[in-house]
Amino acid sequence: MQDKCYSHFIGVAKRQYAGNAHGMVTGIGLVNRVHSSGEAGDFLPLDYRVYAPDAHGQTKNDHFLTMFDEVVAEYKLLARNILFDS
Repeated sequence: MQDKCYSHFIGVAKRQYAGNAHGMVTGIGLVNRVHSSGEAGDFLPLDYRVYAPDAHGQTKNDHFLTMFDEVVAEYKLLARNILFDS
């Protein structure tokens, strides 16, 4: 969630829950694909999608499955565990 509390003219910004604010804020929802080796501070962003269900008609799960299928198709899946948080 990218907080855009002062945005009145950004089409994909909408009211949604933000964990950082512990409530509803106006912002742009993002679905991220991040790699981590498990070491503290070791995060590598690999992909992201803008979550705009009104514009794209896709859920967060749809975005996740598309990103997951791309990783599998490219034979780049070397992880033992995959975590997804919505």
